[in-house]
Amino acid sequence: TVVSNLRFNMAISLPQDKEIAANLLALSLSSALIIFVFLVFAVLFSPISLSKIIGQPQFVPYEWMIPFGVIFAAGYQALQYWASRNHRFDLVAKTHITRAIGGSGSQLSLGAYGFGSFGLLIGHFVHSGLGVVSLMRDLLRKDREAMTSVTLTTMRRTLLSYKQFPIYSVP
Repeated sequence: TVVSNLRFNMAISLPQDKEIAANLLALSLSSALIIFVFLVFAVLFSPISLSKIIGQPQFVPYEWMIPFGVIFAAGYQALQYWASRNHRFDLVAKTHITRAIGGSGSQLSLGAYGFGSFGLLIGHFVHSGLGVVSLMRDLLRKDREAMTSVTLTTMRRTLLSYKQFPIYSVP
């Protein structure tokens, strides 16, 4: 998740200008999407190598879940920083509660029905996905105007201004 956001999520709260922050959010989500696509190809074309890298050869049947887990977690992180920047702490708190109840509840339910480790992984998806849905809905409802400032040109300019985040913080 740290790598997938390229740490642009950490910069979202820094600029005074809301449009620059919106571009940082877009950079964070875009880089997560690129990492997601990379992971999908890695899982599809080299599952055995991937399981060796993570040191879990028995994990091969579940590897298809990795890209989705990463994109959900990365999306939640970026959107949480956006919500915090905009002083929507009540929304962030509600998503924490919803995620905890939904994720744990689904893990316990699936475990009770004998799904084992697969149930734990699905519960993690529910945990991350619930937060993304709530925060994305809020973003689209309240910040549509700020998001209209996001273009490839402004994203490139913002990337150059905040390049120290991926350069120094990711490694």
